[in-house]
Formats: sequence, C-alpha cells, structure tokens
Amino acid sequence: MHNRADWISRWSEGRTGFHQADINPKLVAEWPGLVPDAACTVLVPLCGKSSDMCWLLERGHRVIGVEFSAMACRSFFDENELEYGQRTVHGFTIFEAKNSKVQLWCGDFFKLRPAMLGPIEAVYDRAAIVALPQNLWSAYAVQLDILLSGGAVGLMLTFHYPQAEHLGPPFSVSFEHVETTFSGAFVASLLSSADRSDENYWGLTWLFEPVIKLSRP
Repeated sequence: MHNRADWISRWSEGRTGFHQADINPKLVAEWPGLVPDAACTVLVPLCGKSSDMCWLLERGHRVIGVEFSAMACRSFFDENELEYGQRTVHGFTIFEAKNSKVQLWCGDFFKLRPAMLGPIEAVYDRAAIVALPQNLWSAYAVQLDILLSGGAVGLMLTFHYPQAEHLGPPFSVSFEHVETTFSGAFVASLLSSADRSDENYWGLTWLFEPVIKLSRP
C-alpha cells in the first residue's frame, strides 16, 4: 500500500491479485498453539476481504478488521452471506455483522485509538506489514503497541526476497527487519521460513515466507 488512493483504486479496478480466497494453512497450523483462548478478540490490520477472518470467527474469536477500501469491506460480508449494518464513529465507517462478532473498520489504521476498539488480545498480520513501505514500519509497530493489550500475542506472515527485483507491494520484510522494528514492544520469534524460490509468482531469484510470532517481553 503506497497510499490510500492507490489501495482504493486497486479494489475498484479489480487489481487484487494479492487476495487469497483459501484459508491460509499457516494460520490453521500455528494459531491454536499461539492463541489457545478461542474467545479473545483478534485485530486484523489491512484485512481486505480475507477469508482467514471467517476461520477466526468459526474458531470462536471476535474479529476486528481494519481496511481502507469500503468495497473490500462490503465484499467480505456479501461474499460470506453475512448480514451487516454500518455506522460512523470518529471518522471511520464500521461495517458490523448482526451478531457483532466481526467488525470491519473502514478508515486510516494509524488513527485508531484503544478506547475506540476495547481490549485486543491478539493480532493476525497476514498481509499488513508487507503492504507498507519501509518508512512506515516503525509507525506500524508503535500503533500495534498502542492498540494491543499487555499480554497480547500475534502471528505475522511476510515475504523475504531481493527487494530490487520487485517494486512491491508486497514488500520484502525479513525476520531480522521485524525483530529490529518491533524490539522493545514485542519479542519476535521465527517459527518457520518456507523456501518458495522455485515456485514464486514474481519469478524472483529467491523467495522465503517467514512465519513470525510476536509476544510481549
């Protein structure tokens, strides 16, 4: 995500090749061990219309997604046949399921404040930090620190590749980048890093997919 206008135009023009319809297998494999409390609230930054949110809902979580594009928010509810309403709070349009188990806040993620969302015990970053250019990573880390509760944990999935070979997004974000950027507020632990060099969409020289745990120090 270079900027809000670019992100919105991607959705309006159908340039959403980054969207994956299937549930991410890394979420299914890693999440239960990281977040044993199925009743806790999960934050999904820059969520798009990710089907992974449905998996989190089915597990029992309350889900709060944050997204720039109103089209993406509506698509999530329409495609999953979920009844919803919408309201405006502090400049955000909130798309909310009738049972209140999932809310998508449409607006600027960096303008959210804890009092607006309530306690957040977990975060799932499937495609958020990789959508941000490097000059916003520190601000993103600070914002997560502000929004997440003291004992919160998170799962972050990134891409690591030679940045010069692809302009992004998604941008290359290594485990070392995450470890440095989030130090102080979070402890980053590398759970795995799959080698996709021989089977990557962009024809990159090499590509790894780090799976990272975030926890409070």
